[in-house]
Amino acid sequence: MEVKELYKDYLTTHFSTGHKIRIDKKTYERYFRYFKLNYENYLPKNKNARIVDLGCGIGHFLFYLKKSNYTNFIGVDLGKQAVEFCKKHKLAPKIVYSDAHSFLKKSKEKFDVIIFNDIIEHIPKKDMIPLLKLMKNRLSKKGVLIIKTPNCSNPITAGSSRYIDFTHTVGFTEESLSQVLKLATFKKIKIIKQNIFVFNPLINLVGHIIQGILNSIMYLLFLIYGRKTTKIFTKDIIAIAYN
Repeated sequence: MEVKELYKDYLTTHFSTGHKIRIDKKTYERYFRYFKLNYENYLPKNKNARIVDLGCGIGHFLFYLKKSNYTNFIGVDLGKQAVEFCKKHKLAPKIVYSDAHSFLKKSKEKFDVIIFNDIIEHIPKKDMIPLLKLMKNRLSKKGVLIIKTPNCSNPITAGSSRYIDFTHTVGFTEESLSQVLKLATFKKIKIIKQNIFVFNPLINLVGHIIQGILNSIMYLLFLIYGRKTTKIFTKDIIAIAYN
């Protein structure tokens, strides 16, 4: 089966089984708070910065950019349903139907930010380093690549995150994600934990306390098994890589 066939009806084949599609305003507002909490410090202050969201899906990050008053951003997705959805709801000034590699190859622009949320785990290994190198080449001088992907170091969610989707080809830990970015010649790389607690203050507090306890236990277990390099156990990990 060709890659485009896999993603043609992605919203109805995957999201209807592995995820629930929620298009209500409350869900998008929750994602807004999530991205504000996790991404804001790494995005340009200039609201006219050139930003591309590769694999934009149903536009959660596009909604964040629009609400944050960014004006010069593009959504790109290989799924026709996703592209049609984002266009219908006017989530970005421009939505492009394309895979990431083809879009970047054709584009002659330099981007200040490239967003790659929950996409790198879908890329075949043979294509991964060339694609990351192409991203680096398409970044402006001080541009930043932001990647979010499931964290395979989390013993609770790793298996489900890796195999919940038939189109996943690889899983990452903080170590391997840093490794592929180095192989793609990025020099300044930061792997950070995600913060998913964007609810009311009480739920956030309880969540942080429970997660902190679980993270300490998992870190200790990893040390016992001789794994000293793993320190992040959140469900997802986020990589910040500068040009």
